[in-house]
Amino acid sequence: MPNFKEAFETGQNAVRKIEEQRQEVKDVFSELNKQIGDLIGGKLKIVLNAFMDTRTLVPVERFCIDAFNPESEERITLAGWEQ
Repeated sequence: MPNFKEAFETGQNAVRKIEEQRQEVKDVFSELNKQIGDLIGGKLKIVLNAFMDTRTLVPVERFCIDAFNPESEERITLAGWEQ
């Protein structure tokens, strides 16, 4: 007989782990920007962007790492990937 309680707990643990990993990534980018900002006076920010690309038959989650000067609108994509 299926153990629904165990399956639910397994799912909840997986969600918690994903949230912890996402926070870790945010913390890394925050520290990166702090250290770069200290070196060059805040003229460069590096950010991780995530979005759903719905232009395909099946929506795809895409990610990119962009660099930009906060005083400018121009962004440069350093890396991109999909999951």
